[in-house]
Amino acid sequence: MPPKKKKAAASTRKARKSPASKKKPAKSSPLRKKPAASTRKVVKSPTSRKKPAKSSPPGKKASVSSKDECGMPSRTRGSGAAAPAQTRGGSDWRVAKSLLKLRDQVNAKWPNRRKYDDGTIGDTSHQNRNSDHNPWVDEGVVTAMDITHDPASGCDSYVLADTIRKSQDPRVKYIISNRRIANFAAVGGASAWAWRPYGGPSPHDEHCHISVKATKAQYDDQSAWTI
Repeated sequence: MPPKKKKAAASTRKARKSPASKKKPAKSSPLRKKPAASTRKVVKSPTSRKKPAKSSPPGKKASVSSKDECGMPSRTRGSGAAAPAQTRGGSDWRVAKSLLKLRDQVNAKWPNRRKYDDGTIGDTSHQNRNSDHNPWVDEGVVTAMDITHDPASGCDSYVLADTIRKSQDPRVKYIISNRRIANFAAVGGASAWAWRPYGGPSPHDEHCHISVKATKAQYDDQSAWTI
């Protein structure tokens, strides 16, 4: 009989070891948390999609440039090339053909002249006052041009302005040069084509200003100028 009791005790010891074997699977559970961490990374991925939204500033630049196209652009300077297009009542502005002819003649006579103060279309300061640099004539024609004063190259704008004044070209409306102005008609007691003092915002000592009349037959007359 005593030997039978020892076997029973041994069997109970085996039964006690069985719970320890169940604890091993419990340790493997933390390994399942790693996939959960990976899913969090996937959730964060939409934040990377927000980065392209930062490219909106280029869109703002486009809006600024479009506003510039609808407003008064700067005067053409430097090369004497055509100024950028400006919208006016659904059409683009242009320079009077008679003035383009004048500029071509000036460039041909003084090919090395400086053009830093040449001008056609007016800037915003011209827009707010009565100026022939504004495209107000007919379909948007600019009827004024500035020619740079560059006596070193031979293009003396003071002499050029006086030569055009003396020629009494029928296309000319008025001329401004070196603090003086002359009109094709009598103004303020001064006779037609006579110089009189000019006190405008620019002394016109770095360029001369030539305005032509606002009728198409005259502003687009491409006859040669006396220069």
